[in-house]
Amino acid sequence: MANSSVSSNGKLLRLAILVLGTAIFLLLLFADKTNLNNADQADVEGVVAKVDGAERSSAQKNLPPLAKDEEFDQLSDKLDQSSTSTEKAEALSALVDHLEKRNRMAYAAEYAGQLAEVVPSTANKLRAGRLFLAATRLDYVQQDSARWNVYSAKSISYLEDVTAGEPANEEALYNLGFAYVESRKPENSMKGILTIRKVLDINPENAQAHFSLGVFSIETQQFEKAVSRFEKVLDIQPQNLEAKYYLALAKVRSGSQDQVKPMLQEVVNEAKSPELKQAASELMGNL
Repeated sequence: MANSSVSSNGKLLRLAILVLGTAIFLLLLFADKTNLNNADQADVEGVVAKVDGAERSSAQKNLPPLAKDEEFDQLSDKLDQSSTSTEKAEALSALVDHLEKRNRMAYAAEYAGQLAEVVPSTANKLRAGRLFLAATRLDYVQQDSARWNVYSAKSISYLEDVTAGEPANEEALYNLGFAYVESRKPENSMKGILTIRKVLDINPENAQAHFSLGVFSIETQQFEKAVSRFEKVLDIQPQNLEAKYYLALAKVRSGSQDQVKPMLQEVVNEAKSPELKQAASELMGNL
């Protein structure tokens, strides 16, 4: 998932790369580089505390109250009343499911972290790592370095734990790659790209990894590489309209307009996303 400055093309591209910063891309200029919007507020200083017999993250004490939600209240009561690890795990899993569906990623990440401590399975660690990564992309977290550092560190820790035990876990590698790239540590930038590329070493048909590497290539103005990446995505997923838009964009920026208009017209006609439709329409209008 061009720059964040002017056109809807740029805004869409920024969205697709999940708010990766321009500074990060510049660091990757000569490599083959392949919002969540949430009102959660959190004091992220705590780890795990005992509250009325239930494990709670002290960070959750300062989360703003959710809108009236009987299901959440029932699940929270169930967690409070749990007395065995099995009961706690069931209650925590249900809470994560519910909160993730509501797009309350800070809450979901906190409970997912607790679940991964109660039952440290690969699936639970992977979920916690993915959700803490999502939490780092929240606007208020982006603006609070201390808070952001906690979520970033937790995300990397859980995902590294998964890949240490399962080096070929594609989902864990993919998310860990982004966690490294977005870690605000220059030394992790290339490490993140190489981690995403490991996904393709394991599975050359992973369309998600090709897509992300293609977006990185556009950001670093490696347009011919981007073209090959998005062509590969479309070999795997012929109906991927987002990939068709980016392929057209990469071709235009590389100086080629071969078959660009038919692709863009298809995106305009069939895309459900208003942003994608608008970006394709504007690009076509500029040809």
